[in-house]
Amino acid sequence: EYKATAGLNLYGCYCGTGGSGSPVDAVDQCCFIHDCCYRHARVSLKCHRRVKWQRYKLSCNGSETECQSTSICGRMACECDKQLAECLTAAKPRRKHSFYNREALCKGPRDPCPAIHRNWTEILPWGSLSPRPVSRGSRK
Repeated sequence: EYKATAGLNLYGCYCGTGGSGSPVDAVDQCCFIHDCCYRHARVSLKCHRRVKWQRYKLSCNGSETECQSTSICGRMACECDKQLAECLTAAKPRRKHSFYNREALCKGPRDPCPAIHRNWTEILPWGSLSPRPVSRGSRK
């Protein structure tokens, strides 16, 4: 069982840097979706490479978690990371996919990303899609 994300580096085709082909199992699928989520933040929200370095606050109350940030890029980074953590909780890693030989086994084009966060009002209740920080007073 993986307790730290560092244990995911070089797992399957998508955990760690880069990725190609199709995810090999549920853990790799979690990493693939996380990559897609970050790609969406970088491209659609124009967060570019900043998304990985955004500050955010993740609050836990029992089994509920909530993301908070003063910027859309920070909020999206939090939502992507939260989704990864929740996905990995349910996924079972397989030892044979650790230190996976990507060059030999992850061939072919990258799978297409699914739609990410179709309902923006769930993620961005104040309704802005600007990557600039949003002041607390402008939230509705």
